[in-house]
Amino acid sequence: MGQVTLRLFGLGKGDASRENLSRAIEPGTTISALWESLRCEALPGVKLATVDRKAVLALLNGRPLRTPAEWETQLSDDDTVVYMPKAFGG
Repeated sequence: MGQVTLRLFGLGKGDASRENLSRAIEPGTTISALWESLRCEALPGVKLATVDRKAVLALLNGRPLRTPAEWETQLSDDDTVVYMPKAFGG
């Protein structure tokens, strides 16, 4: 079993929410599977419970994941994963 660091921005009870968490992962856990488990565990009223994955930017160790295939990357011990809503506009 490994351990990853999670950073969640704008996915709590407010758009400016920020959380830093640590989470145990099973071997073979992907970025996508981690996201789905977080969503399933989120409390009602928290943005994380309702936001669609297509509206989320994920970073693995500071590198953005731009394609659906990259979301299937398996996590390793001590990885850092960041999830945040994508921002649009200009």
